Amino acid sequence: MKKLNRSLKKQNEGQLLLIAGITLSISIITLSSVAVNLSSISLPVEKSLTLKSEYDNIRKEFGIALKDNLKDKIGLGSSDEIIKAYFNDVRNTFVFYIESFYDVYFDAELDEDFLKYYNLPISEIRVTITLSNEDEYIKEVVSYYIY
Repeated sequence: MKKLNRSLKKQNEGQLLLIAGITLSISIITLSSVAVNLSSISLPVEKSLTLKSEYDNIRKEFGIALKDNLKDKIGLGSSDEIIKAYFNDVRNTFVFYIESFYDVYFDAELDEDFLKYYNLPISEIRVTITLSNEDEYIKEVVSYYIY
């Protein structure tokens, strides 16, 4: 009986090793195919010559993204916490992409004391945007109207 138990134990260990090997092989094949697919993607990154022109584009696109994310969540009865959460999502996305593709520092801070809710479905949000590289620095307070 002991001999049979040892034989079954070795057989189970062998099966586990086989499953681990197959899993590892599938993982390597999957990762290599993902790497090949990602390397063939070309993202058009338009890099301007001056920080000011980059800042103008980023300021405009940040406003569009903010408006798209907040337009159904803002208004009378909206919670400031909801607005802050959606603002932070947009800012974090922009920080990642801008710092990765443009090689500049980007930050946006929500002026929490300046959230205006109008009677119409229009609200105003004030944001301090910072963009800098090794040579230049731009910091500006911008108002975005969400409707």
